[in-house]
Amino acid sequence: MGMDETTDEMRGEANSPADAQPWRIGTRELLARVQARIAHSRGYHAVTLGLIAELNNRGVAGEFGYRDTVSLLGDALVLTRREASRLTGHAQALTALPLVAAAAAEGRVSAEQVTAIADTVAAMPAWATPADREVVEKTLTDAAGTVHANGLRKWGRELLYRLDQDGPEPREPEPMVEPHNELDVTVTPSGRVRLAGELDPEPGALLTTLLSALTTPKTLDGQPDPRTPAQRAGDGLADILYRAADTGTLPEDGGQKPHLTITVPLETLRTGIGKASLHTATTGGTIKLSAAEARRIACDCEVVPMVLGARSEPLDVGRASRTVPTAMRKAVITRDHGHCAFPSCQRPAQWSDIHHARHWLDGGTTKLDNLAVICRQHHTLLHHSEWRMTINNGIPTFIPPTFIDPQQKPRTNRLPGPAPG
Repeated sequence: MGMDETTDEMRGEANSPADAQPWRIGTRELLARVQARIAHSRGYHAVTLGLIAELNNRGVAGEFGYRDTVSLLGDALVLTRREASRLTGHAQALTALPLVAAAAAEGRVSAEQVTAIADTVAAMPAWATPADREVVEKTLTDAAGTVHANGLRKWGRELLYRLDQDGPEPREPEPMVEPHNELDVTVTPSGRVRLAGELDPEPGALLTTLLSALTTPKTLDGQPDPRTPAQRAGDGLADILYRAADTGTLPEDGGQKPHLTITVPLETLRTGIGKASLHTATTGGTIKLSAAEARRIACDCEVVPMVLGARSEPLDVGRASRTVPTAMRKAVITRDHGHCAFPSCQRPAQWSDIHHARHWLDGGTTKLDNLAVICRQHHTLLHHSEWRMTINNGIPTFIPPTFIDPQQKPRTNRLPGPAPG
């Protein structure tokens, strides 16, 4: 039976009038109907997961200004990140496990069983062959008809033990070498920066201590943090850099405190031409940015006007001015309860920027009724997607894109107080 035929059958079964009055159904038939409906809902869910996998494979999230499929589904379906992450994870699991996918389409495995089987296959040793993986997948998939998810996990651990009874070989400690710190920094063509290196024990311990405080899983929207350990470490390192730059205590570089210098033509900054892939701005002449990225950074920064000649030589340099003064920044943070003003977000102000509802480049004023606290994730979203923000009666209000809400009903953040630690 094809996927479309399966969907039509499910739709027909779901509309059966016999289920409208369950009190008329006999006991055995009642149980049978529950079993049938669960099987149909699992199969229909598998079809949905296939669509989500296709969304993910096409990179659709980026087209709408989102950094990943989880974030897109969270807003499009009004899901917590945990719910959206589970959906995306199940979709990816079915893509990699064809036998499980077939069973899911027939309604023979639950979402928890899919996770149990996927986790077992992922835990297989690196030297396991494709045939080994297929045997484990088939064994657990066949057992799913009579063994629940917890039982499958236990069975999976037994299979892994039989496959590799000795476990990984113990590693001999390497002889001590002269301590040294190394860091290779590579700027990729896309503008991302790739890091590789190692630190001596003392600075290494300092780094891990700082990261530990910033990478502890956070509770967002009342749900556990869905980020992987690597993603949390990356976000933690970025936060260390932001905080270090904001302290004003770092040594001077070229006669001034370290800062990010972005060079971009004023007209390009005003029009935002080059949003997709045209790199029209540079940071110190090395990393290239699009005009849209430059506009986002310019939303909350210190601006130094400079007049260039025909050969790009500086002819006149104006006085530096900060777009959001310190006192104004404090007022905005107080009004927005100390956290991001985006709907359902509680990331604290120290992780956030001050966003202009109407960019100052477009004539927007740097006043309380044009500013809001926006975390860096949602600040990027506002500048690179169809989301829009206004200030109505002193409340930051957000207009979703039509693919999120065709009626584009305004949304506000109703969560008071800072995010729990």
